Amino acid sequence: MSAFNALNRVPGFIYSPESTKTQYELFRKFTKVDVETAELKLVVYVPEEIATGQVQTSYDVHVFWHGGGMLTGDAEYKQWHQEHLGGIINQGLVVIWPQYPLMPESSGKEIEEDIPNLGYFLSDGSIDSHLMQKLPDMKARFSLQDIVCSGVSAGCHMACKCWVEWDRLVNVKIRISLLCLWYSMNSQYLREADNEYCNVKPTREKLKEIALEQLTEAAIKRTSGEEVRGRIPPDHMGSLPLTACITHAVTRDEGSKKFVVSLWKLLWNHLNLLDYVRAWSNPEPEPDTVTTIGEGNGCIFISPREIEKRIGKEKLAALHLKLDPGQECFMLGYALQELGSPPSYCPQIDFVHGMEDRNCNIQDMREVKSFIEAQYGKEYIRGEEVPGEAHGFDIIGIHPQVQLHRDRVCAFVQNRRASPHLQC
Repeated sequence: MSAFNALNRVPGFIYSPESTKTQYELFRKFTKVDVETAELKLVVYVPEEIATGQVQTSYDVHVFWHGGGMLTGDAEYKQWHQEHLGGIINQGLVVIWPQYPLMPESSGKEIEEDIPNLGYFLSDGSIDSHLMQKLPDMKARFSLQDIVCSGVSAGCHMACKCWVEWDRLVNVKIRISLLCLWYSMNSQYLREADNEYCNVKPTREKLKEIALEQLTEAAIKRTSGEEVRGRIPPDHMGSLPLTACITHAVTRDEGSKKFVVSLWKLLWNHLNLLDYVRAWSNPEPEPDTVTTIGEGNGCIFISPREIEKRIGKEKLAALHLKLDPGQECFMLGYALQELGSPPSYCPQIDFVHGMEDRNCNIQDMREVKSFIEAQYGKEYIRGEEVPGEAHGFDIIGIHPQVQLHRDRVCAFVQNRRASPHLQC
């Protein structure tokens, strides 16, 4: 058995939380419609009153992006149906849950192709034709007004990029009025390699072997054009402990320093929201390819040259990675000039984040918040920083501070529905 699969199957590693009654009944009053096109795979939940033709005018949409570190996650995995969604979806909105591609089979750039494709799908009437084909009694049509867009963890990256990218596309006619972010992944998903997982602590040698195997496997899958949309945990959860393990020794004028770039970032190899925010805040930003590391961070020391020797130049090229000829580090396959200008408008942004989140650092969320306040105004972003809570703390049950967030969001949606032409 391979090192990767061995870790993924060790006793006690499987993560399977018990679902609450609320999670199982979240979409009980909805009709589920599976939509699949050449570009998209969507799970759509249509309220009964819309599916049966009781609503005959128009309907509004809530696009929700699942989490999972871009490695796993599935729109129909009920254990990840957050209870705090309940108050929002019960406002009569059609909920669209994209099944976007996942790593390691796809890169960040390939995953993000779903964003413009979904924008076109909503704007050109395709959503109506697909739903009415499956629901012959349905009469209402998509209102083509601004929508609600939200995400959990890695899904927040996709939700935020919808705001950024749709604003730039001439043929996308929708705007986001409300952007909800739960435990937002603004840069990357991290788990330190020296963490213990379900009482299992692999050796550094084992982690190093898994990292090299994962890079090789990813290159082979990407060469073959393989794509995965939806993966229920714990499949590939073994990738997650490896997200901070590739260390570069870089020599610069001021002397020799050690830098780290995560395995996650090598497989993602594309821009993230924090890249945008920092570039928009600084006219001449430096490329964010390496980060200084300190002691006790659990990094596995693998040089880029060692990776190249192990997997070969051809597979390295399949990952779109290049070695900097003058330094011992990778050149990631994107350019900061791709970032353009900030969006022409800002939706109302409401977030919840645990202050002890080690997977998606709350400091990244604070940096995004500071940018929004400076660029658009403090009134455009509000949120709850929850003391003592880690990542995904509210996946079962509703924390009191999350209840405040949910009440605000529900009030916003209700007011918007009462005033259909409300602009953000």
